[in-house]
Amino acid sequence: VIVNDGATSPEQLRAQAKTLHDRWLALATTTGR
Repeated sequence: VIVNDGATSPEQLRAQAKTLHDRWLALATTTGR
């Protein structure tokens, strides 16, 4: 659950999503999937 209290900007949300995606992508690559 993401609570937008005004301190979390759309840019921060995108950065967080990119970080999670990059981490998933790296994991998928290392596992050969």
